Amino acid sequence: MALATSICGIGEPIIVATGALSTVHDDTESSSVFRSDDVRVQPVSSLPEKLNILLSEIEKGYFREIIGSKEFWVIIPKLFNQAEQVREASAMKQVRALLGFGVKVVPVDWLSEALNVLNAHKTHYLALDRLLQVLVCTLIVIIVSYGSWVYWRNAEIPMAFISATSRVNQSEPFELCAMGSEQYALPIRKTLMAPTLPVEATMAWRTIVGDPNSLDSRLVKIWEFGGYYIAIVVLSEFSPSTFDYVRIDNTSRPLRVSPGQTYEGWMKLNDRAEVNALVLLAQRHAPFDANQVREQFYEYFPRSAAPPLNIDAAMNFVKTLAPGSLIYPFSSLEEPSKCIYQK
Repeated sequence: MALATSICGIGEPIIVATGALSTVHDDTESSSVFRSDDVRVQPVSSLPEKLNILLSEIEKGYFREIIGSKEFWVIIPKLFNQAEQVREASAMKQVRALLGFGVKVVPVDWLSEALNVLNAHKTHYLALDRLLQVLVCTLIVIIVSYGSWVYWRNAEIPMAFISATSRVNQSEPFELCAMGSEQYALPIRKTLMAPTLPVEATMAWRTIVGDPNSLDSRLVKIWEFGGYYIAIVVLSEFSPSTFDYVRIDNTSRPLRVSPGQTYEGWMKLNDRAEVNALVLLAQRHAPFDANQVREQFYEYFPRSAAPPLNIDAAMNFVKTLAPGSLIYPFSSLEEPSKCIYQK
């Protein structure tokens, strides 16, 4: 009550209050002790005795001057216990006597009723409180929204190679051959279980990106999410690594793939025998910046470092640059291509 009077702007009244705020249901009360922003004031014992003490002090002359100059409130429970029975407080003779002295006696059933008596609903702080609540709620919404966006942006994007044709049914890249205007695929040869291709051969791949049943797939329909941006990084042991992403149609438009869809890519190998790695990256929020990826790479692997490049370390670093990654290490060897023998 003291806190209520300090904010309600009704001056400095004298307030005497008694009652119990409890989460325990009274045996005679079946309704809840709680409701929205409120709590029930439970019956208390010895209420007549407490009021008798107050009456005795007033009759002796105490509080008379105060009652004449200030508001004197006595807030009590609507019900009280007497002789193992619950009675109405307003029917007590002590209440009538206090009213006769000019004391404002208010029996209440809910705490909000006492606050309403004190005009606490008119407090000059409430407008500021409401504004603060709006600001806090807005801040929470912004933080939760941003956190959700960051989580979604950085959530893993599954990627996998798929077979090129029924003839080349391995789920991995392949050697792309051409005979006249026709193209066909050959499986990549394994040397000691490691993929090897001839120098200057053309390596191609088919890849599936994302899950057609994922949240991303639903966002394509309801939020105009255009799919995943794709980057192609080629790491080489001696030759310069490649971070420029050129589409198969030789345009510079960002390569983008819808969730669960496939795309095809190809690259012509360098003219020297070396260890290489193809790293495919995918992200949701923006196209890849080739210059930024290049600079991030050379911060860890300086240009001034003498070759060879540690391909394993380079692969492990590059795959951390995006939430989706797919890696294919291979070697290029000085050997003839098998494409010329294909019919």
